[in-house]
Amino acid sequence: MRTLLTILILTIVYQVSYSNGGPIDGSFVQKSGNIKLINRNDIEIIREDLRIEIAGDYCNVHVIYTFKNHGSESNVKYGFPVDFIPSDGYYFPATEGYVQNFQYLINNQSLKYSTLLEDNVPVDKVISNFYLGNPTGGGFKVSRRWYITDLHFDSNSIQELQVKYRIKSNFGKYPAGGLENFFSIYSKMIFIYDLKPAGFWGEGIIKEFNLTIKKTKNLSLDEIEITGIDSLNYNNEVFSVQILDFQASNADALNISWDSSSSLMKGELANSLPNSIIKNIKTSSQLKGNYAPENLIDKKYNTAWVEGVEGSGIGEWIEFEFNENVLITGMSFLNGYTKSQSTFSNNNKVKSYGIHVFNKQGGSVTEWPHFGRRVLKNRTYEEINDYTYFSMLDIIMDAGNSGNYFGVVTTKIRFTIYDVFKGTLYDDTCISEFLFYGLRK
Repeated sequence: MRTLLTILILTIVYQVSYSNGGPIDGSFVQKSGNIKLINRNDIEIIREDLRIEIAGDYCNVHVIYTFKNHGSESNVKYGFPVDFIPSDGYYFPATEGYVQNFQYLINNQSLKYSTLLEDNVPVDKVISNFYLGNPTGGGFKVSRRWYITDLHFDSNSIQELQVKYRIKSNFGKYPAGGLENFFSIYSKMIFIYDLKPAGFWGEGIIKEFNLTIKKTKNLSLDEIEITGIDSLNYNNEVFSVQILDFQASNADALNISWDSSSSLMKGELANSLPNSIIKNIKTSSQLKGNYAPENLIDKKYNTAWVEGVEGSGIGEWIEFEFNENVLITGMSFLNGYTKSQSTFSNNNKVKSYGIHVFNKQGGSVTEWPHFGRRVLKNRTYEEINDYTYFSMLDIIMDAGNSGNYFGVVTTKIRFTIYDVFKGTLYDDTCISEFLFYGLRK
């Protein structure tokens, strides 16, 4: 006896782009997920190996399910849907390419599949996104493209099914534009994998669940967040966990978000103003030794300016005076003493800071407190090279709580330390490099 069943993998894909200054790249991919079996208890997942690799805008997903059929011989209709906002030729471009290299494999042999388009699919909610905040699905016409194949289970058998695909994450990018906005603006990347539907197999318990998430080397640990699965181990760029008797029916969705803006900005960050614009660097103090303020602009990772007062250096400042009026549209700096892991962890780093801008008006120079207090994240150390250098930079691109871009014509800028991350050995605050962006004259 053969029974026709339905299996679902839930993947919702949205994409949108706007003209006249809107985002030039982005994705509304919502969710990828597990297989869902309806009204079948005699086939269980005895093992699931979920392997996810972060690859730029995409995630490569490879899932290996080991099924045990306790019942009779059965045919199963298996479907993978992709939901998307269809192109209208103006605001919403074509949606091809959001799922790539899709494969079903049994015994390492590819299965044929067909596609089916379903229009006007109801959507309860669109995931919080760079463009739309956290809207409901109302007002969007959503279509669904199915990837459909047939599976066969012999009676009382064990069978392995592999599902492979490459799927775009949820993200947005606004381009740099105009004199004030030097840097492009990037949202976080978001990938969601729904674990709960695996609970529709058997009794909803997977005897052995293995998860690995591989990140790229340019992503530091504090730039990636993983929720939905606890007790992850980390080693050699890979997060992993093994869970026995995994209660899939009660599981939360696996949510992976990462901030790759620093590495994506590499080209923009490299295009800094030349040091010739700087007439003089003045600091409130300097530690004795090779810790002069000139180290801030020597293009070296193994030198640093170090403040020289008793205590943590709170209130100490660096003042950059320019040869002429320059339009500064952004700044970045290499926080801490990045010569080595030990110098980075032993010494203090800047935790929060303020910036004052000096403008020449007539014959006098006026001081403008351009920013309020700005707070930094405590980065983990990465060995500095020509690539990781850019991902370690802290970027100053907007005017704090005002929401405006930096964009000031100035003769002088002062950077003041308000608070620090304490070092493990010394109470000296260090900055290794400082860069400016904008236009001369």
